[in-house]
Amino acid sequence: MLPSTRRSKNHWEPFYDPEDEEAFSIGEWPGDEQSYSRKVFYAKLAPEHTNYMIVDKAFSFCDFDGDFERDFAGSSITFKRCTFTSCDFRSSILSKVKFSDCKFCCTSFSQCRLLDCIFSRCTYDSIYASGGGTEIKDTTIDNPEHFVEAITVNVKNVPHFVSIRFQTLKINETKSVMARLLLANLRNEGSNESFFEAIKTSSISDCKWKIASAKIEIDRLKEEGKIWAPSMLKQWLYLTGGLADEYFLRSAGALNARGSSLSRTMAAGVGFSVAFSLVYFLVFNQSASEAFTRATEVLLLFGYTNHVDKSVNDIEEGIIFINACVGVFWYLIAAPTLVNKLTRVRN
Repeated sequence: MLPSTRRSKNHWEPFYDPEDEEAFSIGEWPGDEQSYSRKVFYAKLAPEHTNYMIVDKAFSFCDFDGDFERDFAGSSITFKRCTFTSCDFRSSILSKVKFSDCKFCCTSFSQCRLLDCIFSRCTYDSIYASGGGTEIKDTTIDNPEHFVEAITVNVKNVPHFVSIRFQTLKINETKSVMARLLLANLRNEGSNESFFEAIKTSSISDCKWKIASAKIEIDRLKEEGKIWAPSMLKQWLYLTGGLADEYFLRSAGALNARGSSLSRTMAAGVGFSVAFSLVYFLVFNQSASEAFTRATEVLLLFGYTNHVDKSVNDIEEGIIFINACVGVFWYLIAAPTLVNKLTRVRN
């Protein structure tokens, strides 16, 4: 059988090797053997079982091909505690396939269609997916952040004309697209924890792509000698904005666990009050009760003017102002979190 040309030609795939010309043979669907190497498993050759389960198998340099939606009509296939190393799902249509406690390393889903699949408690390391080629529909991946962060592009033995820096920056676009796809699927599928994790992953991935896109344009302008061009300043502003957005989203998301935890938001409010109370108590020699009352009233914004008068020095007034700004920031997180908890419907 001919070798898999994707492995020797697609330099962006994690299993890329320009010298890999070893042939693959047609694999018999797993039986008693524990490991399989350089096999192609076709969906149409799989045993006819209503619920076909493959447990504790190791697949290395294996390809999976075929229409699982058609060839497994009315049935399902489950991989449990299996390892996929340097595997390629190429243009497979995986329908109603479940992966449970599986490990994926240097594996590609770049042209794969995942339809009504479940990835439960799986781990991922250096995988590849395509924003335009990988289709995900009605599929649950219970750790979307781990999946997206594991998406990478190969940088080893690449052709001389390939820019590694461009490749590593451009992959952020793929991560952004995949994160949005996972979020769209988890609106109706999976647990609340996975849903809120997908929100975090999507928002942060969008920021990272904004940052990477600006860096790509900056590199291009530098090559063209347009270091002082207005377009260069524009890209630096985009870059700064992207970094600021990412910092703000991470900070805000940490206060309410991306909208999933009202108690964490309330605890953060109490923590801010206690922190400023200590400042007023230790620096300005107020009593504990006076310090806490002052910190809380300023944080909740209904006591700011009561605590700023002519007797307050500039340093004290500055700290009170910071106290109020933190209160505004906390309000911006707490109010939507409460409303979201009371009214949100996932559909």
